[in-house]
Amino acid sequence: MSMATVREQQLQCNNKDLESSPLSVILLRSALGTPHISPAESMSEMVEEVEEGGGLALSAEALRALLEFAQERGIAGVANDKSSDDVLEVVRDHFDVKDRDEVFVKDYAGVHMELLGVKRILGQTLSSTGMTIWRAAEHLCEFIANDVHRFANKRVCELGAGLGMVSILVDKLPINNLKEEEEEEEAAASASSSTSTTTTTRGAVVVATDGCPETVDMLRANMISSRVSTRMSCEQLWWGSEQASHQDFVKKHKALGGFDIIIAADVVYEEDQVEPLIQTVCALLEIRRSSSGSSSSSSTAAAAAAAANNSTSEFLLAFARRNVPIDKVFACASRYGLQWEALDEGCSGVEPIVRFTLKEE
Repeated sequence: MSMATVREQQLQCNNKDLESSPLSVILLRSALGTPHISPAESMSEMVEEVEEGGGLALSAEALRALLEFAQERGIAGVANDKSSDDVLEVVRDHFDVKDRDEVFVKDYAGVHMELLGVKRILGQTLSSTGMTIWRAAEHLCEFIANDVHRFANKRVCELGAGLGMVSILVDKLPINNLKEEEEEEEAAASASSSTSTTTTTRGAVVVATDGCPETVDMLRANMISSRVSTRMSCEQLWWGSEQASHQDFVKKHKALGGFDIIIAADVVYEEDQVEPLIQTVCALLEIRRSSSGSSSSSSTAAAAAAAANNSTSEFLLAFARRNVPIDKVFACASRYGLQWEALDEGCSGVEPIVRFTLKEE
């Protein structure tokens, strides 16, 4: 698919007023050619406009990471005593606004993807880190490609889906898009396999989520351009048991039988994100535990099917080494009653894929 087509589909998904958007989103959409911003508008004019609206606030951890990013690349004018707004402005001015967007071309397990996003090198200057592709997401895709049967005909939820690469891969896996006669052959071949399960669903049901509205827009555009199945959807979801979107999401998907697999990659950048993430993960894992043995009282056919499968949920986390050590995640997971195991050996700069489940009661 051409860049022009992808851009056109991205613009078709943007229905929101951009006047209150953060600078990174304004610059990105200016590069995409959205009519909400005049082409004649200069970088300095856009900076002034956004700063009048309050600018962007970075935590101390995020500011430190951004300073390291700037210093590693020899960006002049960045000093430790500058405010977060000053640092953001200097870094953004360093790059050509018209050259911010990129189509990421990825191939895993026979699935070809072209995803619109922002260059990875600009990732730490964005208001949402979900607008590019990070290495842990690539590692998770490689894991999925090497264990496709794990994701066959499963209900899958991705937290912090960003551009949607991992979710789109699961949706488009050949094993989740078999023709009827191929399904019969696959069922016969895997009948004695330890990974086979009974299911009434043809193809994986995938729900991709993210908290940032602009990222959800871009995720939806990539779903359209990738021509995903009607089984895949996206929703906005903020983590944490006190969040209304968390409560609504858990209630909705409890009625639908919950999820077999919850996945996340490159979603923890600051320590205060860990506990809300674990709270949401535990609530989603708990759905299957609470519905175990209660299929006769299930309110929907989907919930009854999930209970009949007698399957528990698992959470798979791909984690790159950044500001938050993995031990912080493990400590929080332990407090919330989770157990874990490594599923592979990881790769350069990326921890092994970790599988979390609820401890036995």
